[in-house]
Amino acid sequence: MSGRRTFTLSLLAAALSAQTLYLPLDSGNLWLYHGAGGGLVIEAGRSEEFGGNRYHLVRGLSESGAVWVRNGTEGRILVWDERAGRERVLLDPAAPEGSPYDTVMDPCSRQAVIKSRTAKYSGPVGEFENVLHADYLPGPCMDAGLVSEDWLAWVGMLRRVRMTIAGPRQYDLVYARLGGVTYVRAPQTGFSISLTPSGDVLLVRMTLRHTLAWPLRLSFSSSQRFDVAAYDAEGKEFYRWSRGRAFLTVMGSEEIRGEKTWVAEIPISEWPAGEFAIVAWLTPLEGHAWSASTLYRH
Repeated sequence: MSGRRTFTLSLLAAALSAQTLYLPLDSGNLWLYHGAGGGLVIEAGRSEEFGGNRYHLVRGLSESGAVWVRNGTEGRILVWDERAGRERVLLDPAAPEGSPYDTVMDPCSRQAVIKSRTAKYSGPVGEFENVLHADYLPGPCMDAGLVSEDWLAWVGMLRRVRMTIAGPRQYDLVYARLGGVTYVRAPQTGFSISLTPSGDVLLVRMTLRHTLAWPLRLSFSSSQRFDVAAYDAEGKEFYRWSRGRAFLTVMGSEEIRGEKTWVAEIPISEWPAGEFAIVAWLTPLEGHAWSASTLYRH
């Protein structure tokens, strides 16, 4: 399964470091989660230094919004509290099993407890052992707050369960981009492109496949749904489909059940002879998770 293959790559990375990382923090790392209750996106952005330590701006992880996060010793995930000028704990894998510790992961769940470091997980990206399972204790908010999380070293959070007024909502990892090299992807969810020359145009067919029981929902900030770029043999961008086009600045969404396909027509009559890399991607608020590339010889 995809999850097991990626886990092997992660173990190779682990051998290069003595410190266990439950949240790899390279800029551009991305985790997508989906479930019956909707979707969740976690993304690591730029880095800055505070108090002598370097942090990455991470959105989607904490219910407080975008926060500055770093990995501490023994796998701890720490956040920089700018107002207080000190660090606080988001996740503490080093805490004794069964002993509550303070956390600022969610204002409605102020304490968590490590239930197991050898839990088993089964979800869209695969089956894993030695998973860190943390439960969150009830907090000050009625019918709201975190219930539990499952974390895999060198990959990140696999599952989050949140309590809502409508009951618990579970979010499982379906895609992760780590360090620009390692990918975790659910076999039931994927993005592909195919090329079909047709006279003076090149048809770029983009297909998003999602066959899990619940729909995949993508949100967009404009009427644009995709983009396509072509790069020459020197790696320079030669063409971009969206250049010169106007899009309505209206929020929109797409719900994927089974497969959905988009087609872009690329004029190629004036292209020189040669080989080009064609890259296509969807443009939702979740970022460029849904992307693929292939070669075209003109």
